[in-house]
Amino acid sequence: MTVSTSYTPLTYTGNGSTTNFSVTWPFFDGTLVVTEIVIATGVETVKTINTHYTVTGGTDDDGLPATGTVVANSAPASTVQWRIERTTPKTQASTWGENDAFPQKTIEAALDKQILIAQEGTELDGYMQLVTSGDPDYWDAESYIIRNVADPTASTDAVNKSYGDANYGGTAATNAAASASASASSASAASTSATSASTSATQAINAAGFLYTFDSSTTMADPGTGDVRLNNSTFASVTAIAVADNSANTGNPDVSVSILAMDDSTSTANRGTVTLRKATAPENFAQYYISGASTDNTGWTQLAVTHLVSNGTFVGGDTLVFGFARTGDQGQNGSGSGDMLAANNLSDLVDKPTSRTNLGVAIGSDVQAYDADLAAIAVLNSTGLLARTAANTWAQRTIQAPAAGITITNPAGVAGDPTLVLANDLAAYEGLAATGLVARTADGAAAARTITGTASQITVTNGDGVAGNPTLSLDAGIYRSGGTDVAVADGGTGLSSATAYAVLCGGTTSTGAFQSIASVGTSGHVLTSNGAGALPTFQAINAGANVDLLATVSTTSGTTQSVTGLSQSEMFLIALTGVSHSGGGSASLQVAISSNGGSSYSTAKLISTIGNDGVAHQGIVQILGTGATQNKVITPIVLPSTGAIYITPGVESTVTGVINAIRFSWDGGYNFDAGTIYVYGLS
Repeated sequence: MTVSTSYTPLTYTGNGSTTNFSVTWPFFDGTLVVTEIVIATGVETVKTINTHYTVTGGTDDDGLPATGTVVANSAPASTVQWRIERTTPKTQASTWGENDAFPQKTIEAALDKQILIAQEGTELDGYMQLVTSGDPDYWDAESYIIRNVADPTASTDAVNKSYGDANYGGTAATNAAASASASASSASAASTSATSASTSATQAINAAGFLYTFDSSTTMADPGTGDVRLNNSTFASVTAIAVADNSANTGNPDVSVSILAMDDSTSTANRGTVTLRKATAPENFAQYYISGASTDNTGWTQLAVTHLVSNGTFVGGDTLVFGFARTGDQGQNGSGSGDMLAANNLSDLVDKPTSRTNLGVAIGSDVQAYDADLAAIAVLNSTGLLARTAANTWAQRTIQAPAAGITITNPAGVAGDPTLVLANDLAAYEGLAATGLVARTADGAAAARTITGTASQITVTNGDGVAGNPTLSLDAGIYRSGGTDVAVADGGTGLSSATAYAVLCGGTTSTGAFQSIASVGTSGHVLTSNGAGALPTFQAINAGANVDLLATVSTTSGTTQSVTGLSQSEMFLIALTGVSHSGGGSASLQVAISSNGGSSYSTAKLISTIGNDGVAHQGIVQILGTGATQNKVITPIVLPSTGAIYITPGVESTVTGVINAIRFSWDGGYNFDAGTIYVYGLS
């Protein structure tokens, strides 16, 4: 794989619950070393794999190094740190035979291993490895600056500049004084003395406080022994400083008591002044007020500060002089007349309202008197509209929109006034400009409508609903329950009631358009006509055949009179009343029959003779109506005008089929002049 991640040992501070610690650089199996460090004492203990932890990841399926995770069998406590290091063996176990296939992954793994070893060469037990120039008796820095040299612990150890400045400044000052004294006798010595004096001044500045190493991280956590860090990379924006309990002075002395005392002044607004100054370049500094109580953490202290003045910059690893000047405690109140005594808690004010006014805290004008509702509002810490939910109880609310119909802009009122806008169908209704009833014509669409009636049927008042409720009324000519009786001209009877079970018949001008017959008759009676001038009545029928009037022929014109559409009957009877012709003198009335609806008729046969008086004899003609061989006319029984009864010999006229039409005519071709012919059917 490509080794693209730099290597630095990883350090994790325990919290009593986290067990998984990511290894972000690649490693081979079995090359991790896990060390537990007690934060308070710095005591280190190497942990044992499988007993104290397990490892996932590492060498992948191709034999290449990969990242992974250290999994603690028991979560480390918050008082310790786990340091994870990589120690890749400095060996090369791969061999290749002549003409073998190219072992790509094996060679890649070998190259990766060399890179990992090279990365680890820059970090060994906390000491920097320098490259020798070839002489085994000394190390040659070859004109390069050696950085991050720790304070010496043995007499033969190298000394860093900060340590030298802090611990050998006194001797330098003495030398500077001697040089100054000797300058009177030697100009050259005076120049040297001036240089020494400048160095002494720098050393004196460094001696004005504790030494610390600047940690560029802005996270407020334990900066580590001898380190100090700020919570912002911009000096003017810093509000907190993290200071290790142990300074960077020789032996890392514990100065936590002094650090914690920095906030002890009773002048709480400015409890003292902290100055951080770069030891090698004093013009780079930052100065802050101690403006709040300090926080005592395990191994370090967090100072609450306010920026005062600053110049230049610091970079990680800079040696800083940490100086502090304490502000004096607030002076004690005197006990003389008119003095304010702390023990009285302002109770000795003579005019408390005036005092509040003078201080700009007059109740009702400068400050609001205590109110439980205001107190409830003051503790709210989210955004939104305010709602009083109970006495002295408030909550923040947001206007909620329904599922459809309304949309809300800025419902909590944070960015501006809440704005409700109609949407969907409501927006369509709002967009209507015309008046009238509203109809939903589609999803999110509406139109104004008007109820209209139908001429001569339904009348509509206020059909658009603008002036009131629409009213629908039936036209005056339409019958309705409880309304006017239906007129005869409109197909009605003009009556509101009728005799129960009685037959309704046409009336006269004097009786009304309709009238009921006199009675309902007796069961089995039939309705019998009593002539044109009287109502029919129910009468008993004669036993035997039923007689039905099929047609009435008025003989006032024409040479023939025909009756068609006759129903099948067993016998037809023809009655003559005052039948005459226009020729004068005697003539014979003849009859013919048809079975095809009048398309053709049988030979006409005599049924009556008119005498010299020009009037036909009254009587009845019998015509048999059924049976193919019995369809015949039989000469009638004649009732002479004298009232005597005689029988004319029978004559026959036959057709094939059922008789359904009868035709009457005169033997002389005369026109009919008067009289009525009645055709009855017997069954």
